[in-house]
Amino acid sequence: MWKIEFEPNIRGYKDLFKEVTSSSIDELGYKECMAQISKVLFDNTDCGIYFHSVSEDGPIILAGRCLGVAGHCSPHELSYPFSSDDFWRIVNDADNDGVELWNDTHGEGEIRK
Repeated sequence: MWKIEFEPNIRGYKDLFKEVTSSSIDELGYKECMAQISKVLFDNTDCGIYFHSVSEDGPIILAGRCLGVAGHCSPHELSYPFSSDDFWRIVNDADNDGVELWNDTHGEGEIRK
């Protein structure tokens, strides 16, 4: 069986910003970049995932959310460097965790963030 390994192309928060927003970083600082990444991920996932960066050097933490339930789902963590594929996989995993928790606690239906 073939195993495909992807080269880590996200080596820091500037690369992550470009990956998530498809924008260049220009004059934005670390905190502004993290705020924009968090907003994009919240707005564009079903459950509005939680995103946190521990420091400029990482790691990053993502977790699903569920309105009306205290806390977040189990966190997913990545340390720099990592590949785009690894990043989007944990985004999807975190979002799926939040959707699953919503369905378990609220029943299937439209998810409110």
